[in-house]
Amino acid sequence: MTLMTRVDAALAATKPALTGLACDAHVRTPCGERRVEFLRPGDLIVTRSDGLQPLRHILRTRVSLAEMRADPALAPIRLTPRALGPLMPVRSLALAPDHPVRVPAHLLGQSVPDPTLRLTARSLADYFDEIFVDMSANGAIYHGLVFDRPQALMVNGVLVESATPDASSLRHMDEDTRKALERLFPHLRSKPVRLAL
Repeated sequence: MTLMTRVDAALAATKPALTGLACDAHVRTPCGERRVEFLRPGDLIVTRSDGLQPLRHILRTRVSLAEMRADPALAPIRLTPRALGPLMPVRSLALAPDHPVRVPAHLLGQSVPDPTLRLTARSLADYFDEIFVDMSANGAIYHGLVFDRPQALMVNGVLVESATPDASSLRHMDEDTRKALERLFPHLRSKPVRLAL
């Protein structure tokens, strides 16, 4: 491995995962489906395990067309209708490339105790022809839904996971977002460093 390869690998390891739902994703609420861009903190969302849960925060990441052209790895992953099976998704769905998706294990020929497998949207494109990198998008805004604890929720008929900020991901966020999350989740605050005297 050359020095340049080691440096590239180190940079890739420190790069935060790009997650979130692209605009026009429909999220289940007690009042029916709502487009993700119209959700606000405090809205109740239907989750798989914990029923109705209040949305605590929305992490928004904007990727311009120029950024996507310079780095196609930033482009959304598009799931066409029925890419994973009947009504999965019920309508086209675009996700950030690293967004976690729960896929029925039998679709990948797997037999596991949990009937769903956790894969990133990007890795789904390796398995299904109807799932692809959407370079036709004119940029993207990714919406990461944050709850009190990690949740799985239905979006356009596909089971996806919520955003789960941690101390390492906070380092890559702007100051306002970092402070907002630290107020909501005090355990994410960085501990003060004590100087030895």
